[in-house]
Amino acid sequence: MASKTSFFNRTIYKRNFSRFWPIAAFYGLIWFVSQTLLVRSNIENSLRWDMTLKEIKTDVGGTILRLGFQEGALVSFIFGGLVAMAVFSYLYSSRSATALHALPIRREEHFISNYLSGLTMLILPNIVIFLATSIMEASYGVLDINVMLKWFAVVSLQNVFFFSFASLCAIVSGHLLALPVFYTIFNVLVVGLELLIVSTVAMFIYGMKFDQVVTLEAFSPIVRYLSDTSLVNTPEGWRYTILCAVAGLVFAAIALLLYRKRRVESAGDIIAFGALKPVFKYGVAFCAALALGMLVYLISFGDNRSDVWLFVLCMILMGSIGYFVAEALLRKTLRVFGRAWKGWLCFCVVLVGIGACIRMDAFGFEQYVPKLENIESAIVSEFSRPYTGESTRTIYMNGAYFVSQNEEETRAVLQLHESVIARHEEYRDFDYSHVDGWSFSITYRMKDGSVIGRSYTIPMTDALLGVPDTPAALYDALINNPETLSRLYFPDNLTEEHFSNGTITLMGERYTLSQAQSYILYEALLKDLKAGQIGQRNLLNWMDGYPAWIELRFMGYFPEWVGAPADETPYERAYYANFTLQPGSKYTIQTLEYLHILNLDEFQLMERGEEDRERAAVYEESADISEMM
Repeated sequence: MASKTSFFNRTIYKRNFSRFWPIAAFYGLIWFVSQTLLVRSNIENSLRWDMTLKEIKTDVGGTILRLGFQEGALVSFIFGGLVAMAVFSYLYSSRSATALHALPIRREEHFISNYLSGLTMLILPNIVIFLATSIMEASYGVLDINVMLKWFAVVSLQNVFFFSFASLCAIVSGHLLALPVFYTIFNVLVVGLELLIVSTVAMFIYGMKFDQVVTLEAFSPIVRYLSDTSLVNTPEGWRYTILCAVAGLVFAAIALLLYRKRRVESAGDIIAFGALKPVFKYGVAFCAALALGMLVYLISFGDNRSDVWLFVLCMILMGSIGYFVAEALLRKTLRVFGRAWKGWLCFCVVLVGIGACIRMDAFGFEQYVPKLENIESAIVSEFSRPYTGESTRTIYMNGAYFVSQNEEETRAVLQLHESVIARHEEYRDFDYSHVDGWSFSITYRMKDGSVIGRSYTIPMTDALLGVPDTPAALYDALINNPETLSRLYFPDNLTEEHFSNGTITLMGERYTLSQAQSYILYEALLKDLKAGQIGQRNLLNWMDGYPAWIELRFMGYFPEWVGAPADETPYERAYYANFTLQPGSKYTIQTLEYLHILNLDEFQLMERGEEDRERAAVYEESADISEMM
């Protein structure tokens, strides 16, 4: 009789359920409280506010999908790790690992049975919560079965990724306490390394800032799910979730292949595979050199951009500690200095080489300026982070963004950029902490679809503004040009329907404008902007004005205006245009008087510094009200 090859063992499957069911129960309880009961409470509150069932259904659907994409990622991350620790815990004890692997059960059968039992402990509570929430919604008449199916799908796909990744970490590690450490670190490793490397290089490379936009968060799903709200029930979000689940299955397959080769004797080791031990050792050393080296450098020498070799010394010191600690953990002894010195010496040479590359700007970052013919548009932004236009659905238009719309304007941005680079040795140590410092960024959208960003802080004084070819004067000419000033606040062809409301703050009192009033005020502001009588940037932290602040809110999608990429998925953003009322803003003043909001006889021009004090008072009052509520 032919023998049958089995890949699944029912006894192992049932044993895991009988031992670890409390984890599944706790997972389900968290979802029941945070979703089923929360949604029920929201429905009850909505009914008390006399909302229609259709409105409640829409609101509840949005809440459930947000919970699925964001809370689902967090809960799956936590319980995926816990379940993997539970079902693979036998691998970390020599006695239990030897006993179980001595049974006439194939390694594939062991792994697949444990893997499926762990995944079931996550999927089964999802089914229960799906049914409980659906029944509760149906009892109120607001059930949307499509939303519930989407919730179940996204949470289950997240379960697949996080549990599969945790299973891979469980096979690679040889110690129970090492598993949660590896699992947590590897989930944020890519983003963490990017931030560390960028922060390190930014201290010594002129034009790169500490707060560069994170570009690799897609490789850290827990970070992206929690930080990127654009994933919630969008095509991009579903594509990303499905890709993560596929990656999870790949991780599970790799874990199975490694499980077949895993030595039983590795129980108790930090790393179960000898080939991965050097990766662990040098990885720990490199991360310690970057993270702890930077910490020691900042504490000892501050934000000193002039001496990269002091930083290399700090990296060698802290990296050496990390190197020998990792070696001690791998060898389970403190007697490691005599054996590991050759590897340590090579590691130090690599750190010195990294320092030399930074010191010499080996990749030409500081001096690089793109060619005019390769640029699609150039954006000058009054922030230290290069503007991308994709990170938020709310943008405050206070004259902070300039987007070039023709070759002449792009050439003016390049001239500003070249002027800053020509003075980079003089401006290198000039940062935002200086009283007369001004931070801005330049972002180029290239014709090939790439984005190039630089960030600078330059001195901004009366004397420099009077010299035509200085960065201060070139920046002033670009930002405060009356011919393009209105573009810094409003796109072309706005209609009354674009506006939602506006607010006027006068001497601490706040007035709300209707849609029609907002549009009337917009037309007046447009005339004053074109005359250069309002909206010019206050480059010296001082400009004559009245204690009156205007904010108009409008909605829409204006990719050409804010410099969004051509392949961006269209969606509506909220824009807030902010102004301080100026003495020459005659059209705006006339409109405010016509709306019976402003009586100019009661106002006086603010003295130097009074604008900041008035604004601070308004913000403090708002904060006090928020605390009382």
